[in-house]
Amino acid sequence: MVDEDHSDVGEQKSRSERNTMDETIPNYEESNPISSLLKSSSTLLPFLVLLVLKLLYDASIELFLCIALFITCYKINGLFLEITGFRKNMQNVIRAAQLAGFLLFNILFILLVYSDEKILGIFVFMKPNIDLDIYYVVFYVTLIDFLIKLGTMLAKCGIYLIPSRIFPHAFEDKGWVYFSVELASQLYRTIVPFGLWVHMLVQMHGTSEYIYNIILIILATAFKLLQLKSIGEKVIELFKSFGKETYQAMPVQPSTTTCPICQCHYTNPVLTGSCMHTFCNKCLASWCNRDKKCPICKEELVNMESIDYRDGYTGQYLQLF
Repeated sequence: MVDEDHSDVGEQKSRSERNTMDETIPNYEESNPISSLLKSSSTLLPFLVLLVLKLLYDASIELFLCIALFITCYKINGLFLEITGFRKNMQNVIRAAQLAGFLLFNILFILLVYSDEKILGIFVFMKPNIDLDIYYVVFYVTLIDFLIKLGTMLAKCGIYLIPSRIFPHAFEDKGWVYFSVELASQLYRTIVPFGLWVHMLVQMHGTSEYIYNIILIILATAFKLLQLKSIGEKVIELFKSFGKETYQAMPVQPSTTTCPICQCHYTNPVLTGSCMHTFCNKCLASWCNRDKKCPICKEELVNMESIDYRDGYTGQYLQLF
């Protein structure tokens, strides 16, 4: 009996201790601010959905245009890479001419639609005829970036249509020319949006805002210089290697009649210096603009660190600032 009484007292004591601990230790969900915030914000989800739908509706035209331009740039870029990936023939020339016409139509159409806003001034760092708030600045910076990309692809289509014999032998494959045009485009795309952002920041309505905007302009300038530094390194790399052979090959009389790349009769066949395989001169040049390795044995042929943009590719990133 004594043992049972002691056990009952012990149980009552332990229960009272647990109750005391429960009262002193707060609930985890109540003490965790993140969990509490997520729990309370779940009730606001319908309102957030309605708000997003309202914003999308207000910007429906601009959003639709940006999506359409993104799809256009992406598809035309892919089609042009298909054209430059094969031997130049009349069919590919016609396709390149069609792409050039389509690109020119899109550029002129957009410039005509937005002629009242005088967006051509943005290309030369002038203030357009728009309200310089954050919404319009983002939209027009995006629009101008897409226009520059369309213009870059139009220039590359024009380069493809120029007969190869007009170019010097070192540029016969046009890889260097595509690379130079792309770097110039990236440099221009990096600089142009900065003017529109500065026009927005220099709008001053008081001393405090004046000081704040000056600080923002200084920070923006520092950030822009960092962007230009990366582009400048690519330009320096271009000048160092400009016109140099990216691979070693020598003319040869082939033992077979069919080029392994184009599957046609050889035209100016050459023998690679590293793995001793035979290809058409232009086929090998086009291949080495896309891949450093031999298409047969995967031996590395190109003696450059990077072959980016030599195949006619146009960077599809969005330059918002």
